[in-house]
Amino acid sequence: KKRKRTKMSSSSKVPKVDHQVSRALEGVAFTVLDGVYKFDPDSVDAQQATSEGWAEEALKVKCKEDVMRFVKLHGGKVYVTADSNDSVIVGGREQDPKVAMHMRAIEYAKQRLGEIRRKAKLTAKDEKIAQIAKHDGILKWTFLYSVVSNFLATASDAKAGV
Repeated sequence: KKRKRTKMSSSSKVPKVDHQVSRALEGVAFTVLDGVYKFDPDSVDAQQATSEGWAEEALKVKCKEDVMRFVKLHGGKVYVTADSNDSVIVGGREQDPKVAMHMRAIEYAKQRLGEIRRKAKLTAKDEKIAQIAKHDGILKWTFLYSVVSNFLATASDAKAGV
């Protein structure tokens, strides 16, 4: 009896970009979690976005792939999962299941870290927990847009001699 081969696929693929717009995120890796990526024009984020000049860009965001594309356009690297890398984790909303799960995992890992460090020999599970504990939390996607906008404004001012 032949077994049917199943192809593993991720829920999303990292979008390709033709060119970089800036190097603002160069050297930084990101994992963008599944969730709701919608810009609310009536939010506090919207007020900040308007004053900093990134509201128009944020209004284009409809899904996590849009955020992944933004990261790549600004020179960042994108991973599909945060399981075994040192990436910065980016999320949509605090209520999103993946965001909540990762936040709980980080909290649990930080609680276990002291116990793990006292062990003479670490198991694979211990090493995975220690890796998760390295994360400080999850960035909201709008914060990432704000950081890039401020970086570009500062670079523009420096170039202009302001």
